[in-house]
Amino acid sequence: MTSLHQSSSTDTAIVEQAIQWHMQLHDAAADEFAAVQSAFETWLASNTAHATAYQRVQSMWQQFNVETIAGAKPLIESNLAATEFLKKKKSARKAAKSIAAMLVVGLSAALVYHTQQIKPTWVAQYQTPIGQQKTIDLPDHSKLVINTDTVVNIRYSAHQREIVLEHGELFIQVAKDTGRPLVVSTADGTAQALGTQFSVYRKNEQRTKTQVAVLESQVKACNLQRWYQLNSAHCVVISAGESIEITPQNVSPKQSVDVSQMNAWVSGKLLFDNAPLISVIQQLQRYSPIPITLIPQVAQLRVSGVFPADNVNRSLELLANRLPIQVTQEAQGIVVHPRKLTRKQ
Repeated sequence: MTSLHQSSSTDTAIVEQAIQWHMQLHDAAADEFAAVQSAFETWLASNTAHATAYQRVQSMWQQFNVETIAGAKPLIESNLAATEFLKKKKSARKAAKSIAAMLVVGLSAALVYHTQQIKPTWVAQYQTPIGQQKTIDLPDHSKLVINTDTVVNIRYSAHQREIVLEHGELFIQVAKDTGRPLVVSTADGTAQALGTQFSVYRKNEQRTKTQVAVLESQVKACNLQRWYQLNSAHCVVISAGESIEITPQNVSPKQSVDVSQMNAWVSGKLLFDNAPLISVIQQLQRYSPIPITLIPQVAQLRVSGVFPADNVNRSLELLANRLPIQVTQEAQGIVVHPRKLTRKQ
């Protein structure tokens, strides 16, 4: 009879193998992918536990937002251990049902993922430095625009078009393909195109969240479905002129927004309508590698107008011409403070 310690060691070894395979498939060059995929399929088919472990690893990878085996291994193992603890807390009958359900769901999801996701027909990565934007014509004739300081990974397969937004902001005009839905994924959740034009912005604040705004037609937005949750993710369908925010725990209520104003950056502009100066400076900071410090006394001055996103110095100059502020270049960067009054002689 297999001891609990032996079983735990075996599970850990399989998890480590699954992590290794995930990294190899993720990092394989185009000329190596076929060989790596073939070896992976052999490993996957050799033991049903392999499929379950791989599905768990793949599901948690984006949740933990880690890029190395060393970083992922302890997180994944600790979560597997926590799940085992929760199972033991249930009654024997409920535990048996839960475990059986998890194995069925896990194996099914692994097989679906194996069939649909790991055989990409086109893979690419794009990124922009601070202050720059990029327009990409995708092979399905969709048009993707990525904003300042953005990284996206793209995987097209025979069954799905996936754009993974690591961080930053994108706008996409989606070409119709009924056989291959287009999904934008972040560490918070997903946005599936039900129409043609929408934007996704992963905000790096105290608690990261993803904002989705629809310019045309509809988008289905869902929060991240964690690997250990048997219930379905929370999803909301949003229409043109609406926006939501996604966290791993939930999807916010829909809000009506001026999507044209929000997405003015696509044409190189920033639009503000009676916005506090602090919000304007926060937006300009996204386009500047130089720190911009705002003195609190002028933080609530109101701003309306159109400003160039690709020329922060010019935008600050325009603000200084319209508001009682002055902009100076100092050792710590750019400082925006109240304009000094000059005495009349």
